[in-house]
Formats: sequence, C-alpha cells, structure tokens
Amino acid sequence: MVALTVQVDEKLAEREKRTAERRHITIDAMVGRYFAQLPSDDRAATTTATDQLIETLRELSRPMGGKLWTCRDELYDR
Repeated sequence: MVALTVQVDEKLAEREKRTAERRHITIDAMVGRYFAQLPSDDRAATTTATDQLIETLRELSRPMGGKLWTCRDELYDR
C-alpha cells in the first residue's frame, strides 16, 4: 500500500467523513474505490462508454416487422 496525502476543503472532508460513516467504510476505502473505478487510459474510458451504449441499446430495442432475424442473410432470405 502507498500512503497518500490529499488536501481538501474542510466542509468537503466533513461531508465525506459522514458519508463514509453511513456506508460503514473508511475514507481510505472510499478513495481507493474511486481510484479503482477510474479508467487506466483514454481507450478504456472509450471502451466503457461504448459498452454502456451498446447495453442500453440492447435494453431499449424491440423487434419490428414480426419475424426475428439474427444475421443479414436471414433478413434478405424471403
């Protein structure tokens, strides 16, 4: 583990301390979780955003036109 010193506004520190107490975790754990969820590079952020978009589109899409198809060839095979 690495020790990290962070300077934040007193009001922010108090607010987050109360948040940590409600969640039954430490401030260190909250900061660690925050860092863990950050993408390691821009590509990871893009991949995550793309994955979320694809999942949203799958959840919202509905079949149209009656027959379901799984590939382009089936669509044009009439």
